[in-house]
Amino acid sequence: MTQLINKAATLIERGIDAIIAINALSELFEAIDFEAVFHGDVTAESVDVGRLASALSRPVGRFVAYRFVSGSGATGFAKRSIVEWFGQTATSGIIAYVFETISGTDDTTTLDDRSSATDFSP
Repeated sequence: MTQLINKAATLIERGIDAIIAINALSELFEAIDFEAVFHGDVTAESVDVGRLASALSRPVGRFVAYRFVSGSGATGFAKRSIVEWFGQTATSGIIAYVFETISGTDDTTTLDDRSSATDFSP
């Protein structure tokens, strides 16, 4: 019975991984204006940095959580969820910073939106 539950959990995790990967690819294609990029116009208008950061940060956060956090049951799930969230947040910030550095623009809307959403100051 335990083996059956473990196999089911593995199949569910693989399904979730596939859904996240498909969603990330879909968002990646929506975040980048490939026609403009192919014509050499890589500017802030041709790349939606917020969407790009979101598309790439979810799979990276999930990879980090499952690669470096062990444990099963509720405790393992809680640890992986927290590490996944931190991985997503860090990756999103890094992508916004790198894009800002490369393009020379100040496009930090993702970071500003996240900081205002979690600002608990009076």
